[in-house]
Amino acid sequence: MPANTFLPLSLQIGCKGKHFLGFIVVLTFLLYAEGCKNPAAPPTATTMPPPAAPQQPKQPEIKPGTAYRIAIPLKSVKSPNNKGNFTYRLLWALVEPLNSEQKKVTVQVKAMFEGAWQGAFWEENFIVVLGSGNVVAANNPTKDMVMPNRTVEKSISFTIPKSENKIDLMIKGRGNNFSNIPLDLTKPE
Repeated sequence: MPANTFLPLSLQIGCKGKHFLGFIVVLTFLLYAEGCKNPAAPPTATTMPPPAAPQQPKQPEIKPGTAYRIAIPLKSVKSPNNKGNFTYRLLWALVEPLNSEQKKVTVQVKAMFEGAWQGAFWEENFIVVLGSGNVVAANNPTKDMVMPNRTVEKSISFTIPKSENKIDLMIKGRGNNFSNIPLDLTKPE
């Protein structure tokens, strides 16, 4: 080792061999980092931000005199699927007048799938039957796949005649089995 090295003799002796270059790099980094600290400044503690609170289902903004919530008589439905069972939770329902002839009914659904493979959470499996017997499909049907023991939450909306005050929300399961949830759309006082 050259005599003009900046390491003390005890370190020069301990650093012989193939690891000498790596030792010099680490030591240089440590010495440089130590020299960059401001000795007058006290050490500061760093704090981690608190964990984010779990997100609540997004509640729609209800405009005064227009949209209103309705009661849901049945909050949870189990429905068999080809690969397992879905549990649907109806979180809230909202009625919103659109124009002089139509209104929109929106239902917030949380689905959990219990099965061996993915389950199909398709909005086309949700239909509304009007008092006249006519069937109304969801406005924007999407097809989501739910992994086992996971939940998916979405809003499903239907546009119906403004004169309808009693409808049946039907949820299709395996085969032609349907779960029926009657909804009273009368505006609460």
